[in-house]
Amino acid sequence: METTSTNWVFKKHEYEKYTPSRRDGISIGEENYKRAKGVKFILEVSYDLKLPQQTIATAANFLHRFYMRKSLNEFHHYDIGGTCVFLACKSEETTRKMGEVAVACAKTARKDKNLKDEKEFEKWHHTITKRERQPCVSI
Repeated sequence: METTSTNWVFKKHEYEKYTPSRRDGISIGEENYKRAKGVKFILEVSYDLKLPQQTIATAANFLHRFYMRKSLNEFHHYDIGGTCVFLACKSEETTRKMGEVAVACAKTARKDKNLKDEKEFEKWHHTITKRERQPCVSI
């Protein structure tokens, strides 16, 4: 069985047949849907944080690269989306504190812009910190 490229350039047939999600039994349609939901989450969090387009594009790129190496069964697209926003802020030098990103992720995930649940904010802080150290997220 063929595996994905060892570099960051992927061919269409690699995406269609050889992603980790495909090996885990996720159809291409389901993978496209979950990736789209992850990018939508990135957009909503980014709008809340008033991030520039370059940072948003970088976060989306990180998400797609991550899922070329890891399965959607293993990592939830919201968790990775929030982490990608935080890493994109770092790499594009768009200064946002971890707490700001965690609050924006919690409010977006809960679809409640008035959320004041400190435990939920702490959960997101922990999730982003943990996922930031995942191989393939740290580019």
